Amino acid sequence: MRKNLPITGIETELLDEQYLISKTDLAGRIIYANPAFVEVSGFSRAELIGEPHNIVRHPDMPPEVFADLWHTLKQGRSWVGVVKNRRKDGGFYWVLAHASPIIEQGELTGFASVRVRAKPQAIQAAEQFYQELREGRNRSRAIRAGHITVRSWQRPFAGLRFLFGPSLLAAFLRKGILNLGITGGIIAMI
Repeated sequence: MRKNLPITGIETELLDEQYLISKTDLAGRIIYANPAFVEVSGFSRAELIGEPHNIVRHPDMPPEVFADLWHTLKQGRSWVGVVKNRRKDGGFYWVLAHASPIIEQGELTGFASVRVRAKPQAIQAAEQFYQELREGRNRSRAIRAGHITVRSWQRPFAGLRFLFGPSLLAAFLRKGILNLGITGGIIAMI
């Protein structure tokens, strides 16, 4: 994985009216960059064209996110997710990225991405999830087509956790398990 350094803590916030647009070939090399992408990234158009799109990858982004992105795109589906990108000067900017395959005459010819300003709540959720991924602490959630999802074996409890909160849900589950144990013990004695 490409590690773009150095980095700084200086954030560039996109304006609501900014749309960062790029196109890549099948290998992920940039073949088009609109003026807004050039401006926000800090790279010149000449520095972007022909380079892998990961020239703007921020090292805080977990490899799993980009593995999901490429897996989704190569299946011919669109990917929508929150991404932290690195500027040429080491600063960063958050985007809500919508990447799609380009199909011409029934054949996959490349990929297009339109990026807009991400909402603060989406950035906060992504930051937390990405940190958990980087630290190997995440076991309950996964990324699928850019969306942070609950792993399938935990889906039945996800709604309960949202309704009751993690502490109350844990108490309900403990009580249920204890009741099952007591009932199971009584039934075993009969």
